[in-house]
Formats: sequence, structure tokens, C-alpha cells
Amino acid sequence: MDDSDEANLQRIALLLDELKSENVQFRKNATKKLKIISSALGPERTRCELIPFLTDTIDDEDEILLVLAEELGDFVQQVGGPEYAESLLVPLESLSTVEETVVRDRATRSLREVSDAVFRHDAEKSGTIHVKHFFPLTQRLARGDWFTSRISACSLLACVYGRLPVDRTDIRKECISIFSQLVRDDKPMVRRAAASYLGDMSRALAETDRSLVETEVRDLGKRTYIIYLKERILHCSRLSARANLGRTDENLSAPFASRFSPQIVADFKMLSEDEQESVRLLLVENASTVASCLSESVQVEVMMPIIRAFSKDKSWRVRYIVADKSCDLCDVFGSKATREELLPAFTRLLKDGEAEVRTAATFKLTDFMHRLVATEQPRGEPSGGEIMVRYDKLISTRVNADRWLPVELRHNLDCAFALPSEENACSFSCC
Repeated sequence: MDDSDEANLQRIALLLDELKSENVQFRKNATKKLKIISSALGPERTRCELIPFLTDTIDDEDEILLVLAEELGDFVQQVGGPEYAESLLVPLESLSTVEETVVRDRATRSLREVSDAVFRHDAEKSGTIHVKHFFPLTQRLARGDWFTSRISACSLLACVYGRLPVDRTDIRKECISIFSQLVRDDKPMVRRAAASYLGDMSRALAETDRSLVETEVRDLGKRTYIIYLKERILHCSRLSARANLGRTDENLSAPFASRFSPQIVADFKMLSEDEQESVRLLLVENASTVASCLSESVQVEVMMPIIRAFSKDKSWRVRYIVADKSCDLCDVFGSKATREELLPAFTRLLKDGEAEVRTAATFKLTDFMHRLVATEQPRGEPSGGEIMVRYDKLISTRVNADRWLPVELRHNLDCAFALPSEENACSFSCC
């Protein structure tokens, strides 16, 4: 053994000692150099010795756990490649249940990175790994006694669902069922997480094999919608909900013939009526993603009434997000809904009682009007530009707005109201 090899061994021995040190900074520095330690130990000893040791240290300081979560996300090759990636799931699962939010978020992100590495290596074999290891892990998190683990489960379900084999419809349906249970969790923190990842879950469902999705719609549609209506009756005690329950046998297939299971639609409606404004706020941020995965009939009959309600929400923060996301909603819902539904809602936001909401709407005014002018209008109706010019409430908003708008926003108003005339409206929309 030459001097350089001996020096390397001494360095690694020092790092191992620092991992066990009582000094927090020493442990943190050693954790950042886990790859150096694993390269000396080799993949087998890393799996059998280093990973179990790290798992036992997860009651450490939060700053060390954060570094550990970051390192393990890029540790697949150190344990022997994607074939042995499941050895990383045990410590990451433990990290996903800790109380500190930044540690949990980084741990779940690392779990998704490990999932990506496995999928990129061999998409076919990754299905087996996700069935045997990732799905049970997500199940355990979702059924955990502490809300922290259930929050982490919300962020993993979409990733796991998308990587499951197409023929495992039983597990796919279980993923949907687990997500719906989290939507109805008694802890608002869990419901917030579910609202945050509802868009990802919707996208994962929409990207699934079409035949599988249609099977889910047939199997879950009627039962899910009836359950939803029963929950509405118990929750709100409204006679209208009882009347709708009597009509479910007639019209279930038409409004819910979307590209994915109507369970997600029911989940969206449930969260839209949550008493916590933070849940509704996060739901608005994901509304355009969810709507983009739905058929046009579901967008109009289910989603649009919810968006209208959000634009009148009692919380100004929710209305603020509606104003901020108004252009994204226009792109998803299309020209007819923009003219008939979103325009009145947007105008109402421009005249909102809260200055923050008016400011957010004004920032989006130019982009919104460009989309409106570009919409296709039925024959005989005025152009989008003409509609805006004739909209008395919006004109009066400009006069009132100049009194409170900061200088940098007035340019948006000037651009927005420099609308084309009826003769050149067509050329404006093509610019």
C-alpha cells in the first residue's frame, strides 16, 4: 500500500468518526461527504452497513437531516445502481415523517428522484419495483398516525401512480382511493397538501392508458358521485343536494365522461368548499391544471361554477389568486367560456374591495384583453375589443384605478384600453 492509499483510508476513517461526533458541524460536514465514504466502502458495504447506520441517526438535528435527505436523492449509483435502489427507501421514508417541513419536502423530493432514476434505467422493470417497494411505502405514509407522514404521501401518489404497470388496475384504483381519503383528512395541513398536488394527480391520471381510464370511469363514476352527493347532504343539509341525489341515475355519464376517474372531480368539489382559506387558495392555483385534463362538458358543468364561486370567495387571498391565474384559466376554458363566464368574473375582480386583488387583476389586464380580443365571436356579435370598450363597469374602473394604482401599473391600463377598432380588430388579434 502506497502513501496515497494510506492517506485516503485515514481520511475516510476520520469522516466515519465525524459521523459519530457529538459536534453538530462535524456531523454535518461528514454527511455532505457520504459519497466519498461510500466509494471507499463499495456498494455492498454501503447497502449493508452505511445505510443502516444512517437510518439509525434520523433523530439528529434538522440541519443534518436536511443534508442527509439531499445526499440520498443522488445516491442510487453508490448503492449499486437502480436494481438496489430500494435500500434507500428506508431512511428516506423515515425522513418523510419528521416534523420539520423543509426536511420532509426534501425527503419526498429525493424519493421522486430515486423513482425517476429507476424509471430511466429500465421503464419495464421499474413497474415491479414500484409495486413491491414504492407503493407499499406510500401506503404506510398515508396510513400513518402522524399528519406529517400523510402530508408526504400526498406528494408521492402522483409519481407512484404514473410508474405502476398498466395491467395493475387494482393498485392504481387503490392510489386514487388513498388520495381521496387524504382529501377528506381531518387535519387541514393534510388537506392543504392534497390541494397542492391535485394538479399533479390529475395529470398522472390523464396520461394513463386510455382504456384503463375508461374502465375506472365505468367502475367508479356512479358510486363516486352518489357518495359525493351524500357527503354534501350531510355537510351542508341543502335540499338542492337531495334533489340532485334523486337524479343521479339519469345523467351520470354525460357530465362526468372525462379523461380520468370522476373521483378527482369529486375531490376538487370537496376541497373547493373547505372551511380553510389556505386549502381553497392552493386549489385555485391548481384549477387550470385540473381543468386541462377534463372534457369540455365537465369544464363547463362542474369546474366553471366553482371558478365563479372562487371569484366571489369571502377570502381576499383566494380572489387574489383567481385574478393572478385568470389568463391561465382563459387558455384552458376556451373562447366561449372566456367571453361568457370569465369576463364578468374578471371585471368584478377589477372592482374588488381589496386593493391587493385590484392590483393583481390590473397586472393581468393587458394579457386578459389580448385573449379576449382574439376570441372567436358568433356572427352578429361585437368583437372582443368592442365588448371591452362598451363594458361600462370596466371603463369606470380605469377612472377610479388611477387614484390608487402605482405608476408602473398605469402602463398596463394604457395598453389595455388602446383597443383596436371594429375594422382592425381582426389584425390586432393576429399580432
